[in-house]
Amino acid sequence: MKELKGPGWTVVKWVVRTVEMLLLLLVVSAILDFELLFEFVATFCFGWIVFLVRVIPQISLNWIYAGEGVAVLALALKGLDWILKAWYRHCGNDPMAWRMNWTVKIGLILLMVFPASIATLSMVAQIRLLSIGPSWVTTSSKVRQVVELSNLKQIGLGLKLYAEDHEGSYPKSLLELVPDYFPEGGPIFSRSMDGEPPEPYVYYPGHTEKDDPKTMVLTSPRPIQRHQGVNHCVVYLDGSGEVIADADFQGKLSPVKR
Repeated sequence: MKELKGPGWTVVKWVVRTVEMLLLLLVVSAILDFELLFEFVATFCFGWIVFLVRVIPQISLNWIYAGEGVAVLALALKGLDWILKAWYRHCGNDPMAWRMNWTVKIGLILLMVFPASIATLSMVAQIRLLSIGPSWVTTSSKVRQVVELSNLKQIGLGLKLYAEDHEGSYPKSLLELVPDYFPEGGPIFSRSMDGEPPEPYVYYPGHTEKDDPKTMVLTSPRPIQRHQGVNHCVVYLDGSGEVIADADFQGKLSPVKR
């Protein structure tokens, strides 16, 4: 049987042998129970299929932008062809011998360089974030603490103003602060952070101005995870607030629950 030769068949043989090696690696890793290796190889080889199946149905084509893109690409290829012919003539060759398909191939290579560069930069950024580790979590949790505590103090100020206007009694619900003390959409709900939806701040009603000023009246709806432990943002009847550890929070929680 005549052996198939040529650059095209060489590429085909290389692809077939690569697929065979990958399949062999998958089988060996599955037999030896190399779960992590198996998952990595499977994701590396076939993860793009899962990605396309998930993303392609969400893509909507804008024909105006698509037409503009095709026109810009055609003009760019024409300009590149003119530049390459000029360079070819400068090298002492006949510019008419330069083929347009050569220009198209070079243009496609240049186009592929851009997404490859972006993907490489994204990989470097992700590796950098993973190498930062706990310090990134700490920074994120500190930002969240500042936001939560600031909002809680605003609500605490609104509660004090409400008590002054209602003979020292605090409201039965935070909704009573709207709209006289806070506009619609005020800081009664926590902000959406880390993919979590907004939740109402926890309010402990039934207090008056005669109660202990350091009685906890407001808390954040979710504990804040840090690598040192779990923290809570709290506000007291006098309007002051702080971030406390979970153990201290549990000790303050029992007296205020009614």
